[in-house]
Amino acid sequence: VRNLDNTSLQAGARYEFSEALSIFGSYSESFQPVTGLDIFNDPLPPTTGEGYEVGVKGQLFSGRLAYTVSYFDITNENIARAPLVIPPDAPNPLGSVPAGEENAEGVDVDISGAITENWSVIFSFGYLDSEADDGFALPNIADFNSALFTRYDVTVNWCVSIAYEFVGERLGVSDIDGDPATFDPLRVDPHFIGNAAVYYQRGRFNAQLNVSNIFDEEYVDSVGGLARQNYAGAPTEALLTLGVEF
Repeated sequence: VRNLDNTSLQAGARYEFSEALSIFGSYSESFQPVTGLDIFNDPLPPTTGEGYEVGVKGQLFSGRLAYTVSYFDITNENIARAPLVIPPDAPNPLGSVPAGEENAEGVDVDISGAITENWSVIFSFGYLDSEADDGFALPNIADFNSALFTRYDVTVNWCVSIAYEFVGERLGVSDIDGDPATFDPLRVDPHFIGNAAVYYQRGRFNAQLNVSNIFDEEYVDSVGGLARQNYAGAPTEALLTLGVEF
């Protein structure tokens, strides 16, 4: 039995120049126990990390739109890896070594609010630069991503919405335990998914028609280290929902 204790620090601050503009910053540390043994049958040390974020919050068009722009940097250490070289006297050749390190830094942009009384919008954009200790990006993490949801009330009873999701190129298979000089990584192509919906409500009756992946995009939704861990995205789907309140 092994007892672990740790103190993690979290701190943040925000300064308001006015109701429409403020800046903020935060710093945090993480501590995650790891199960398993190393190649010498000793317990693996916990994974530790630290990260910080700075940004600005504000409002546009007399407060109708709110925005947040932030920069972040996160580093994790002591990540369990398979050893590249196993000493001859190692009693547990199937064990791991706490030698891994991962870093991710990027920018997030979020905008939301009502452009007019009938038109609302939510928009996000992100850029992420990630790297593991093998020199490759972290698997299944896109470099660019963006999403939009907008809704327009046509009449009191009718409204429509349009949305999209964009996911940039991702690394499908990492080489954290191999030789970067000879590894040819699998990369997953970016994809753009469009969705739409129509809503109707009158009295106690309501109806909603949702259509997802309206362009019938063929894409990989999630990737893993093995071929059987890759999952294709859903094709075009339509769902009609009817409801009555009694």
